Amino acid sequence: MNFGKKVVSASLAVLTSVSMLGGAGIVNVAVGATSVELQAQINLLLAQLQALQTTTTVSCTAPIQPLTVGSTGGGVTAFQNWLVTNGYGSFTPTGYFGPLTQAAVARFQVAAGITPAVGYYGPITMAAVQARCTTATTTTTTTTTTGTGTTTTTSSNTLQGGAGSITVDDSSEFSSEEVGEGEEDVEVLQFSIEADEDSDVEITSIKVEFEQLTATDSEDLNDYVESVSIWLNGKMVGEADADDFSENSDVWTKSISLDDAVVDAGETEDFVVAITALNNLDSGDIDSDAWTVDVLNVRFMDAEGVTTTEDTDADGLEQTFDFESFAGANDVELTVALNDADDDINEGHVIDVDDADDTDNVEILSFTMEADGSDIMVTELPITITTTGEGDEAVIVIDATLWWGDDELATEDVPTGGAVIFQDLEIDISEGDKEEFKISVKLQDTNGALDDGDTVQAEITTANVNAIEAEDESGEDLAAGDLEGSALGEAHSTYDAGIMVEFVSKTEARTFVADSAGEFDQGTFTITFDVTAFDADQRIDFSCEEATSNGAGADAAGQGVEYNITNPASNSTLCAVSSTTADSEDTANTKEVDEDTTRRFTLSVTATSGADAYAEVALESINYGIATDNSNANYYTFNLGDYKTEQVFLNTF
Repeated sequence: MNFGKKVVSASLAVLTSVSMLGGAGIVNVAVGATSVELQAQINLLLAQLQALQTTTTVSCTAPIQPLTVGSTGGGVTAFQNWLVTNGYGSFTPTGYFGPLTQAAVARFQVAAGITPAVGYYGPITMAAVQARCTTATTTTTTTTTTGTGTTTTTSSNTLQGGAGSITVDDSSEFSSEEVGEGEEDVEVLQFSIEADEDSDVEITSIKVEFEQLTATDSEDLNDYVESVSIWLNGKMVGEADADDFSENSDVWTKSISLDDAVVDAGETEDFVVAITALNNLDSGDIDSDAWTVDVLNVRFMDAEGVTTTEDTDADGLEQTFDFESFAGANDVELTVALNDADDDINEGHVIDVDDADDTDNVEILSFTMEADGSDIMVTELPITITTTGEGDEAVIVIDATLWWGDDELATEDVPTGGAVIFQDLEIDISEGDKEEFKISVKLQDTNGALDDGDTVQAEITTANVNAIEAEDESGEDLAAGDLEGSALGEAHSTYDAGIMVEFVSKTEARTFVADSAGEFDQGTFTITFDVTAFDADQRIDFSCEEATSNGAGADAAGQGVEYNITNPASNSTLCAVSSTTADSEDTANTKEVDEDTTRRFTLSVTATSGADAYAEVALESINYGIATDNSNANYYTFNLGDYKTEQVFLNTF
C-alpha cells in the first residue's frame, strides 16, 4: 500500500473542492510535498474556507465616499471600528487612514473576493461593505475537524443603529431595605438606564460598591453576603460572589459582567442590585449595622461596537440597607387566639361528669395558631389550667391533652398550680395558614375529689404565649416579640346531674304607644330557650322576677327564672314563664324536665316606662333542682350572653 500517494490524492481532492469556491488568496500546493506539509496546507485552506462561509457583520454606517491612505475624519473612524469589530484588523481607531487600515481593507477584499486586494476603498469595495452593513444579522456557526484539531465560529446577535449613549437615573424604588439572614436575591437598589434614539446598547458590566458605616459592627462584606446579582426585567443578567469583591479602606467594589442586557434605542429599562445573605449572621454584627450600596459606573457597547464607560458615582444612586435576623426582616409572627367557631367549647357551660368513673376527653378550650412571614415549627406550648372547689388542680384534673384536628399531639399530667407544658411537639404551620387546636382534660369523679359546682378553665395567657418555643423556616428561634395574642377560655362547671340550656329566639316590640298626657309606653320582650336534663329528672322553678327586685341580688333562693332590664329605674316590669308542653309531674311552682329529654320555655316581660329611656331584657339565671317547690338552690348562669333582646325606646307622654 502506498500511503503517501493516498494522502496526496486526498489533499488534491480537498484543494480542488476549495478552488471551486473561487476567491483570491488560495495557497498553491507544491507538487511532491510531504504528508505533514500537505496537512498544514489543508488546515490553512480549511480556515480560509471557514472565512468564506461565515458572514459576520456588525451594524454600521458605511462611508459613502472613496477612502485611501491619508483620508481622515469621522467616516474613517466609523469604518475603522467596523473593520476591527469584524476581525479584519486589531488596531485602535484614530480617524486616520494609514497602513494598518489599508491592510485591514485588503483582508476584507480577500474575504469578499475582490481583486486586486490592494486596500483601496473604492466603489466595488464600498458596495461590498454596504451589503454587509445590515442590522440584526447573525454569523453562521460552523465546526470543522482536521488532523490537528477543531475550529469553531460562534454566532451572535447584533445591535441596531449607530453611535449611542445612555442616561442613568435613580428610580428610588428601594430604600432602607432589610436583608434577612439566608434570604436570596433581596432587592436593595434600583436604577434606570435610557438608551438614546440613535442606537441600541448592550450593558456589559456594572461596578457596584458596598460600605458598612457602623464601627462597632464588622465592616467585612464576607461576614454578611454570599453573592450579589444584577437583574433586568425579572431575569438575572449578572452575579458575583462576595469573595470576588475588592476591598480598599473597608469599601468593597466589583465590576459585575452582564449577559444579554440590551436596552433598545429610545427605551428605558430598570436594573436591580440584589443580595443573597449568609445563612448564619452574627447577632452582634446585625444589631446596628448600616450599609450603603452604590453603582460607580456602567459600561456599555453601542451598535457601532464602541465600548464606553459611563461614570455614575455622582448620580445619586446610593441607597441604604441593613441586615436583620430572618424573623426581623420578614416580620415573622406567631399569633394565638380563641377559635371563634367553637364558642360552645370556649364559653362557660355545664360539664356532665360521672359519680363513679373519671370523665375523659372533656373539651374546654379551642384556639388557633397563625404563622405570618415564614413557615413556623412549634416545639413547646405552655398552658394554664385553673380550678375552683377543691383548689388543687392536680386533684380535680388528672391530665390534659393537646389536639390538632383529630390528631392527639401530647398528653401531660396537670400539676398543682396548673402549669402544663406540652413538649417535643412538631407542629409545622405554613406561612399564612391558621391552624385549629383543642385542649381536653380528664376529670375526677364526684365521689372522689370533684364536687358538683366545681369549675375548670384552660387558658393560654400572654405569659404562656411568650414562653412558646418555636422556630422560623431559617431555623432561628422566635423571640418574645415574634409571639402574639392569647386564648382565654371561660370557667366550666361540673355536675353529675343537671341541665343544659340552649338559646332558641327572642322578640321585642313597643306594644302600647302613649298618646295622651299621663300615659306611658309599654314594651313586650320574650326570650325562648330549651332545657335538657341529664343523669336525673330536673325541675325548673316556674316563677320569674327581675334579678334585684327583692333586694336579695341575683341567684338568690326562690327567684326562679331571673332577668335584668336596662334602665330599671325608668321602667317597671311584669313577667311570666310558659312552656309549649305539659308534664304530669308539673306543680304550681315547678315544671319537670325528664332525664335525657328537652323542654321549651319562654320568658315574657312587659315593661312600662317611667321616663323616656331604652329598654332591653336579658336572661340572668335559671333556678333548677329536684325539689317540687321553689326551694331549689342550683343556678344555671352559663353561656347566657346571647339570651337577650334588642333595645326598644319607651316614652312617657
